[in-house]
Amino acid sequence: MGKLKNQLKYQNSLRSNFFPKTSELDLVSSKIIEKYSSPSFLLDTLELETVFQQLMSYVSVGNFDKISKKLWKRSTWVFWYGEKNIITDQKFFSELKKYIDTNSPSSLIRSLVSIYIREYRKHPNDVKKISELITQELLSEAKSLAHWQNLHRNYDFFDHDKSSKNLSKLLENHNSVNDFFIELGFNNEQKSIGLIEDIYLNFLKTFSKKLEKNEDCQKHFRKFIDFSLNGQSLRFPQHKTQIIESLLLPWVNKKPEEDLKNKIITFLIDEFDDLRIKPQNWIGVAAEAKAIFKKWLSGATLKQFFEIISDSKGIEGEKWEYRRAFWMAYYDSDLIDDAWVIFDKKYYNDAKNKLDENIRFGTVSTVKNRASLIIKIGSFIFSEWSDEGKCRAWNENDRRAPTLYKETYSESELKQISLTIKNGYAQDGIRHWGSEIYGWQGDVSNFIYENIGISMPSFKYQLR
Repeated sequence: MGKLKNQLKYQNSLRSNFFPKTSELDLVSSKIIEKYSSPSFLLDTLELETVFQQLMSYVSVGNFDKISKKLWKRSTWVFWYGEKNIITDQKFFSELKKYIDTNSPSSLIRSLVSIYIREYRKHPNDVKKISELITQELLSEAKSLAHWQNLHRNYDFFDHDKSSKNLSKLLENHNSVNDFFIELGFNNEQKSIGLIEDIYLNFLKTFSKKLEKNEDCQKHFRKFIDFSLNGQSLRFPQHKTQIIESLLLPWVNKKPEEDLKNKIITFLIDEFDDLRIKPQNWIGVAAEAKAIFKKWLSGATLKQFFEIISDSKGIEGEKWEYRRAFWMAYYDSDLIDDAWVIFDKKYYNDAKNKLDENIRFGTVSTVKNRASLIIKIGSFIFSEWSDEGKCRAWNENDRRAPTLYKETYSESELKQISLTIKNGYAQDGIRHWGSEIYGWQGDVSNFIYENIGISMPSFKYQLR
């Protein structure tokens, strides 16, 4: 701990050259770190081995009276060292309890407090024994332990069966996670371990229910971000499945507000990447949650694709407004399972400046500047080719169907022989004739109904 103290003093001396007055928050943080943090994280394996061997040389022969005050304190570092679980040794535990009764060592109690916080989930039964040692000493009313005495008095802090539940209620009553941590007096290490991990998992369950009930979603999402991130990284990356599902499963049967949806998309892509591109990052996540996220990304892809195409009209560019109305009608009815866009150089230059950074797309090299849209509905793949290009359809099992999510495509991949969309039509696919009278739209809609069983009333895709 001495190294940490010296580092804090040194850093503060440097900061004073730039800032005339140390902020109150800096002072509080320094005091908390100095007073309450566990020293164990500063130790290397060799140092732990030395402490363990010294301690066992006395414990193994029962010479507890020979254990120095310094070694008693350091014993907390090796309660679970290697394969030995020394805290379960009843003789050792009794002697440690007797030492605390006799000497009232506040520094040792603070070390036990750090262990209680850190090992709360990993060693629950042992932590319950440690809480006995802590609570017996809190009765001494030592001023140096006043902070922990107050926490235990107010929230049963050292009662393993009540602590997490009571502190979860405390968090809910605070407007911010930072205020919660200030009241607890935790250092940065303690904010990401054991007891707080347990509280965080409880928080995710409550948070997900609030989203499902539409209870002040924006406020709770802000709290979610503050609790989930420790600086620029996830506080508990080992719980990524619960994190992702808490954000997505509330929307199985309904839609979030657009602003909230965009914030969730940004968070998930920043932390776990696009599941379509990096599915390995989403292993273990419920299929329902992944399906929701794919639909959200598909919607964002469709909207921005049509914006770029409409702004860069080609030979028959004006017809994109009819294509937009048609496909967005299916998306707005939650019928599009996936979408992927592909741009040639001309459109790519427009897209990279206009597309949201979270929207991924593929590229294609063609003689003419073109763009393509691939859509998945049920078990069928549809593609749109820009300007006078056809709408095509394949069964997803057809090897000629274009593959979603590729970075680069050839023009021939996107124009493979496909199914006939209009009955009696001599060619595969269908051209976009009669947009204004909703000719091709009716034919594609009939094809979808006949092959997938999805009906779409024509008024839903008519321009308004």
